[in-house]
Amino acid sequence: MVLNMRRFVGIKIVIFGIITSLAISGSLAFAWTTKDKNTNQKIDLNYCLKTARDNNPRLNAARYRMQSAKDAIAEARAEFLPSVHAFSSYDRNYFEGAGEYDSYSSGFSFTQPIFRGGKIWQNYQEAKREYEAARQAYFTVLIDVIQDVSTSYFSTLEQKHLITVNEENLKSAKYHLELTKARFKVGLTNKADVLKARVEKAQAEVDLIKVKNEFLQAMARLNKSMGVAVVRKFNLADTYNNLLDPGKLNLIKALDEAKASRPEMKQINAQIKKQQAAIKLAQSDFWPQVNARGNYEWSGREFNSQKRSWDVGVNLDISLFSGFGTVASVSKARKVLLELEHQRLDLSDQIDLEVYSALLNLKASYAEIDATRQLVLSAEENLRVIEGLYKEGLANFIDVIDAQSSLTSARTQHIQAIYKHHINETNYRRAVGSEADFAGLVDQ
Repeated sequence: MVLNMRRFVGIKIVIFGIITSLAISGSLAFAWTTKDKNTNQKIDLNYCLKTARDNNPRLNAARYRMQSAKDAIAEARAEFLPSVHAFSSYDRNYFEGAGEYDSYSSGFSFTQPIFRGGKIWQNYQEAKREYEAARQAYFTVLIDVIQDVSTSYFSTLEQKHLITVNEENLKSAKYHLELTKARFKVGLTNKADVLKARVEKAQAEVDLIKVKNEFLQAMARLNKSMGVAVVRKFNLADTYNNLLDPGKLNLIKALDEAKASRPEMKQINAQIKKQQAAIKLAQSDFWPQVNARGNYEWSGREFNSQKRSWDVGVNLDISLFSGFGTVASVSKARKVLLELEHQRLDLSDQIDLEVYSALLNLKASYAEIDATRQLVLSAEENLRVIEGLYKEGLANFIDVIDAQSSLTSARTQHIQAIYKHHINETNYRRAVGSEADFAGLVDQ
């Protein structure tokens, strides 16, 4: 009876252990599946760009720089308003013959600028132009980040497709090895062909390893440009057949759009306007400075018997001679303005060159896609014919290896041409300056 009870308890323990193990295993499996699902999230280029807008450190630094310039406008605007101060003091004094005594004073004072030769107004205008320059500098960084993210996105997709190409190449190499072994067994080929087939298979394995590594590197670069952990993995939405036809683009229109849209051009225009305000700001030192002032004060030798006093008035300050410093300041400000105007001319020429080059590259890559598509078709037909001849003993194995290598090369070139065209489209949008409005990325 005791043995039966012990056996019954032992069976219950075993069953409980099995159920517990299954529950834990199920929980781990669910957790692993959930984790794997999260790390292989399906995302598109839109998602990547919006993530970069929120997380890219370089872009965030430019955003805070812009916000700081905006705060400077409020700081400059404050100069229009009166300044009011409260004061209080206690002194222990000594005069010969009078001895020591205490003195107390407290009160309020104010100062209101009336005329400063336009200095306050020009300082305010300069702050506004500085903000506009910082804003356009932010947009410049923004479209640079967009270009970086887009390029990394398409490069990652390119490597993903090249993995498929190299997997097909390895599959063919394995088929060639089995075919050669079968022919060797029946005496239709020699040992050298078998060795060549093994070398072909080994080389295909090496190429696949390299491409997989390039894919992980490309994914890490994409993550870095988005501002997320480089080890994260995403399942990218493909843009394989979504190609821009450059024949629909107009060069003259693109050049005009670039001059109007490029934030670099807007930034230097803002800097020129700011410098024009700086010239007027420097010239304001030629004018007298007029301020209204006032004081209201309690003072006396006893803290409880202080007497009231007040005064109001106007101050006039005229600079009669400053060692020609004001003249030099105005001259320097004008030279800076001339420098900025010539920089704008150089930037205009640079933008024209970038737009023209980007459009040429876009047309070339579009034509390359069609050419490499025909190359793939020819290489596939060539391999099919060579394999048929090899089976009939009318071709040697070197011909098979060459045909397979040509097909892999053609497929690789076609994939590269497609994603080169996507990258060239990104470069074209960057040159024209239209990417800053993409996917609602501009902060309002």
